[in-house]
Amino acid sequence: MVTLSGFVLDGMTRGTGWRFLSMGRRIERLWNLAAALQVATREGRDQGLEWLLQWADSSVTYRSRYLVAPEWLPVLDLLVRDELVPRSLAFQMKGLAETVEKLEARHGRFALDVVAPGHGGTGRAGAGRPAPGERSAGPRARPAAAHCRQRVG
Repeated sequence: MVTLSGFVLDGMTRGTGWRFLSMGRRIERLWNLAAALQVATREGRDQGLEWLLQWADSSVTYRSRYLVAPEWLPVLDLLVRDELVPRSLAFQMKGLAETVEKLEARHGRFALDVVAPGHGGTGRAGAGRPAPGERSAGPRARPAAAHCRQRVG
């Protein structure tokens, strides 16, 4: 599966289809990490946190930054808030927001009404799309991505 994933990422042109594939991968990673964090918070005291770091491919990063056995606050900081860790929630949200921003720049605003209802949108999905032949949404593309980044913290 990893080989196929690498083939798709390396061999596919960076068009709209690739961006939606990338968004799907990021959403799946967000969901899986959120589920793992939920299990860890429920059963973490009995099981330790090493399994969570290994699952998130972050054991080496954790050991290089924190010279102690896995503890809750540093593990959560690493897996939730750190935008430099590819498996963290913040990294995935940032990448998702950037992908939405690129799609909106090319195809017009469509995500603001879904991501942040009531924040300048019209309340209708698809409203604010450019007229046929119009290619860029310009400054309208920034609000949804900025809102996603703001929610990450």
